[in-house]
Amino acid sequence: MVWSQDAILARVENQFQERVQMKYSWRKKVKGTFLRIYRTLCYKVFGQQVDYGESRRGSIDLGVDRFGRNVAEGMQAYVGLLKNRGIHIHSVVVLGSRAKGRWTPDSDVDVTVIAGNVLDKDGFLGIRRWFLLSDKPLFMGIESYCCSKEEFLRLLSNFDLMSLDAIYYGKVIYDDGSWVELKKRFEEMERKYDLKKLPLKEMLYLA
Repeated sequence: MVWSQDAILARVENQFQERVQMKYSWRKKVKGTFLRIYRTLCYKVFGQQVDYGESRRGSIDLGVDRFGRNVAEGMQAYVGLLKNRGIHIHSVVVLGSRAKGRWTPDSDVDVTVIAGNVLDKDGFLGIRRWFLLSDKPLFMGIESYCCSKEEFLRLLSNFDLMSLDAIYYGKVIYDDGSWVELKKRFEEMERKYDLKKLPLKEMLYLA
């Protein structure tokens, strides 16, 4: 599909409005309250036992969580968890408020995981997929979306808000070289559609 600049802006603006509505909906607030209680209870029981390994403090600033833990260090531990669970990781990218410096201690950690073995979305209630991507036993509020490189490129070519957010503002936690490749593909899109003339980056900062 060949996009016009007006169509690109309309596509991103519609997604932005949908995200704002969802962010301030009562369902989102109830879910957020429940998850904070859940993480607090799990941390009190299991959190002290977590080994964060080699400190990466100062390399990437993702802030701290409500327990004062360094989120960047926690993300290094999370990458280790994913590898130990058999996920063939290409890239792990933090996006959202944590990447943009607009976090609060209660902010979730929104993460895009690009993997070689994409996890099956089917199965009983998706429990296996949920477990493989969960941040247990860190309980740091890591919310992961997992896809293949091909799927990420499809999202990007359709100007999906999550993929654009990752490209413009994402903080790379782990990469085997795939993220550089994906960014080069985006640079081709920038030239093709003259995206630098559009206020996409400014819009995405508020998303």
